[in-house]
Amino acid sequence: MTIDSTYCDKKRLFSISAGSSFDFSNVAKFKTACENLPIEAEHIELDMNNVRHIDSTALGMMLLMRELVRERNLTINIINTHKSVNDALNMAHFNRLFNIA
Repeated sequence: MTIDSTYCDKKRLFSISAGSSFDFSNVAKFKTACENLPIEAEHIELDMNNVRHIDSTALGMMLLMRELVRERNLTINIINTHKSVNDALNMAHFNRLFNIA
């Protein structure tokens, strides 16, 4: 599956988007995206618009991303979640750890 990332210098926004299945098959690409986070970035968006399936591996990747940027005090927003993905995130109490829009 795909993981794409973009950076908007004007907004200092680093965006990561996942394909239809956010799972173990995305580990390497997600890690690479996180490693490419520009030093100037102030905000991260994880766009879940295409995601229909999420597993525990993806939840772990999101927690690792959070830990990697914790000392930089970046805001992390999870956006465009579909109901099933939103339900999974809430069951895992990710709504306490991330801004979910």
